[in-house]
Amino acid sequence: MIKNEQQYKLTKAQANKFAAAAAEFASTQAADVSPLRRKLYEDAMRSQHTELNQQLEEYDALKQGRIRTLQVDSFEDLPIALIKARIASGMTQKDLADILVMKEQQVQRYEDTEYAGASFTRLKEVIQALGISVREELFVSEGVISRSNLFSNLARLGFKKDFVLQKLVPRKIAAYLTSPIVEGEAAIRQVVLQAASIISKMLSVEPAELLGNQQLVLDMSAVHQTRFKKASNVSLQKIAPYTIYAQMLALTLLDACRHLERRPIPESTAEFREQILQLYGELTFETGLRYAWYLGIPVLPLNDTSHFHGACWRVDGANVIVLKQKTESSTRWLFDLLHEVRHAAQNPEQESLAIIESDDDFTREMISSKDEVDANVFAGQVMLDDRANELSVQAIREANGQIELLKSKVQKLADAASLDAGALANYLAFRLMAEKKLNWWGAATNLQSAGGNHWEVARDVVLQHARFDELPEVERELLMNALH
Repeated sequence: MIKNEQQYKLTKAQANKFAAAAAEFASTQAADVSPLRRKLYEDAMRSQHTELNQQLEEYDALKQGRIRTLQVDSFEDLPIALIKARIASGMTQKDLADILVMKEQQVQRYEDTEYAGASFTRLKEVIQALGISVREELFVSEGVISRSNLFSNLARLGFKKDFVLQKLVPRKIAAYLTSPIVEGEAAIRQVVLQAASIISKMLSVEPAELLGNQQLVLDMSAVHQTRFKKASNVSLQKIAPYTIYAQMLALTLLDACRHLERRPIPESTAEFREQILQLYGELTFETGLRYAWYLGIPVLPLNDTSHFHGACWRVDGANVIVLKQKTESSTRWLFDLLHEVRHAAQNPEQESLAIIESDDDFTREMISSKDEVDANVFAGQVMLDDRANELSVQAIREANGQIELLKSKVQKLADAASLDAGALANYLAFRLMAEKKLNWWGAATNLQSAGGNHWEVARDVVLQHARFDELPEVERELLMNALH
C-alpha cells in the first residue's frame, strides 16, 4: 500500500507508464507474438495497472476522509490498520515520529515492515498517539507469546516447523521468526502473534488457543461434512489439520478463478475424450489438465507428502480439484485428474461437495462406493477409448488364471489397440483389487511411463489462469507458498 506522498507520486507515475505501455502494445500486431503470449502479456499489464490504481484510490480515500471506520478482526490486520489510521488522521510519518519522540526514519522502517520489529509496548504507544481505540481481545497475554509455544502446538497438529515457515505464514513473517533477535524473545512477540493470528484464522481457533498450554481442539464441523475415502484405522483427527489447510488453499484458488467460464462436463466418456482430442490433438496429463480448466474447474497441485492424493470441493456450484501425487507416473496423474473431474460432474443438483481420496487407494468404502467405482471406470474408459472393460477382461482370459502372464498380455493388447499399456495396467489393477481383492499394483506400476515434472506442469497452468491480484494479500502469499 501507499504510505506517504512520495510513494503516491511514484505510484501515479508508474500507473501512467503501464497505461501507456498497454495502449502501445494493443496497437501493435507483431507477427512473432502468439495469441496466447499476447493474452498473457495483456492480462499481466492490465492486472498491474488495476492494482496500482486501487492503491492510488485507497490513499486518496484515506486522505480525503472518505474512510471513517477501519475494521480490525484479528491482530494480523492491526499493522495495516495503524498505517491507514495515520493517513486518515492527516498525520505525516514525521508528525507521528515527533509525538513518539523518535526519528522519522524509524516510523518509516516500522511502516515498511508493517511494524514487524515493534514491541507490544510500542504498538500501544502508536495506538495512543493516533487517538484510536482497539479491542483489548486482539492482544494476547504476553506471557504465552513465544516461538516455542507456537511451533510446539502446531507440531502436535502435524505441522512441523519447516512446514509452518515454508507454507503457513507469509515469507516476510517466516524470515522474522527464524532470524536471531539480539534483544531476545520479547522483541518478536508481535511477529509471533501475527503468525498465530494468520494460522488461527485458517484453523478457526483463537490466537490465544494456538499459543497457550492447553490442548488445542479444532472445530471439526467442516471436516465431518467431507466424504473421506480412508482406511478405517486412519484417525480423522490426525488428517483434519492438513485437510483444513488444503481446503483453504483450494477455496482461495477458486476465489482467484471466478472469471472462468463454467462449461458442462460431458457425461459420455466418448464425448469427453473426443473434446480433448479436438481441442489439443492428443490425450496426455497436460491436455487433460488444460481441458479441466477449459471446463471452468481450477486444479491445484500440492507437493506435500502423505494424507491424501486427490480431492474435489464444490462451493455454490463451482468445483475445484486438488492433486497431490508422489509418483512420477504420467498415467497415474492423468487417471487421478480424470477421476476427480468425474466427481465434479456427479450430483450436479448439490451446491456443495467435499471429497478426499486417501493415500490408500482401495479402502472398503472406496471399493463399495458407487461414486468411486463410477469415477474409476470413467477415468479408465476415457484413457482407453471406451475399451477399458473389454481389454481388461480379454487380458485376464488370455492369461488363463496365471497372474505372472498378465503383464505381457496387457502389453500385447495395448500395442495392438494403439493404446497406453500403463493405462490398461492401471485400470486392470483397479479391477483386480475391487473384484478379487488381488493386489497387482506392483506389476501395473512397472508398465506405467514416467518422466517430466507433472506438479510443475499443473503449477504453471495455475499461474497462467489465476488472478492473484484479486486476492487479499495474506491469502495470495499463502497460495503462492504452496506453489513454490
